[in-house]
Amino acid sequence: MLKFFRRIRRKLLQKGNLKRYLVYALGEILLVMIGILLALQVNNWNEEGKARLKEIESLRGLEMNLDKNIESLQRSINFQNFTIQGIEHIISHLQTPTPNPNDSLLIYYNYSTWYEQISVSASTYESLKSNGFEIIKNGDIKNKIIELFEVVYADQVKASSAVGPVFGQVHLQMAIKNEHIINRILSSDEYEKDDTYFELLNFMERKKKWKRDFLMSQEDLLEKTLELKAEIANYLSK
Repeated sequence: MLKFFRRIRRKLLQKGNLKRYLVYALGEILLVMIGILLALQVNNWNEEGKARLKEIESLRGLEMNLDKNIESLQRSINFQNFTIQGIEHIISHLQTPTPNPNDSLLIYYNYSTWYEQISVSASTYESLKSNGFEIIKNGDIKNKIIELFEVVYADQVKASSAVGPVFGQVHLQMAIKNEHIINRILSSDEYEKDDTYFELLNFMERKKKWKRDFLMSQEDLLEKTLELKAEIANYLSK
């Protein structure tokens, strides 16, 4: 191809046709420029394609994180409902003593003393945090991802870590001092309403309130997690 163009230039010069030579030279320069621009555009398309693949890979990883969090939240919500039901049985027994031959209240009591440690799956998010969020091109989704992990999840973990162990410590202190009395209260319809009784009733009422508040926050967290997952899935389907 280059030999062909050189041959044309040589013939034009030999004929002394300077005007046609200049027109030809300008045309050749234009072709070269067009070729360069096309090469640059193809390179841009390739880079955009690579960036899109990285974005998709990151969002797929985030979907996996969200799936694990959804599963964990659903388990936690089911457990909260179970323990709240148990606490209500205990409070009902304390307010209106009834026989409890199968020790079910003791089982409910033991479950009610567990405190929750929130575990958030965030491996892909942490990778994005280290490498830069600019890989996510959709600004709205990017902001919602950051808010969910940095604010909503973080606040829930902080609240659980601050309150949960307090109830665990109170239960431990009560068990050390009055375990046999608590066992008698929860397994019989005959007991004295002494200090231990009122301490237990107060503890269960406080625990029920905190469990209900925690349940509501878990349900709100699950809703926000499901919403973000749906938005990511919709974005990836386009």
